[in-house]
Order: sequence, then C-alpha cells, then structure tokens
Amino acid sequence: MDKALPREHALLSRGHGEAGAAWLAEQGHPELGPAVAGHTATLLSDERRYPRWVAEASLEARVVAYADKRARQGIVSLEERFATWLERHPEHGEDMRRALDRARRLEQEVCGLAGVEPQAVARAPWVDGVLRTVSVR
Repeated sequence: MDKALPREHALLSRGHGEAGAAWLAEQGHPELGPAVAGHTATLLSDERRYPRWVAEASLEARVVAYADKRARQGIVSLEERFATWLERHPEHGEDMRRALDRARRLEQEVCGLAGVEPQAVARAPWVDGVLRTVSVR
C-alpha cells in the first residue's frame, strides 16, 4: 500500500509494512494492518523479530508475506524475486539468503495449506481490473 503513496507522505517515515498498515487503518480497515505490517523481507532475515513472527503470525499474515515475495508486476518465483533484491543490495547477501530460506519454508506451508504447487500460483483473473481502478486519495 505504501508504495502507492506520494514520496512526501508522512506515513512513509514509519517504514515499509508499518506505513501500509497505518494507511489501511486510515482508510477504515485496521483489521488488515497486522497482516500488512509483518510482510517484509527484512522481517524474514531478522534474527530477533522472525522467531516471534513465525510463532505468532496468523494465516492471513503468512499469506500476505508469501504473496509479497512472489509478486512484482506479475508472479515470479522466490528465486527470481530474491535475486533481484540481492542484485540491488549485495551488501545484504547473508540476510537475503537467510530470508530466502525462510521464504521457501513459508511457501511450503502456505501452498500446502492451499493444496497447490508453487508453480501453479497465479494472479486471480479479476486483479488486473481492480488495479486499473484503484487510486490513492
């Protein structure tokens, strides 16, 4: 959500994830905030925060975190997504490799619960139409 905000928007100072959660609360959807707040790749690599997240995260939070790791303009593999991040931020190589390992476990969990293979994950047919009509006020 926060990536659609103007660069000077005050919520962006909260950081990715938290800014999106705060924006959802402002729009009248605070119940969606926890799933959005904890979806970041940096959380997956954080030795301090990750154990608590993995122990307490709701199914919704896990699905959002997984979906974020597979989405760009289209659906990509975890390897492709993390390769892009690693290319942009080689200084975080160890953290990204740790996060990728944890994202793979998340993928197994989420896809297993949904009864789908990771390669079968696809964007819902209605998403493109919704994305064309959404605007941030």
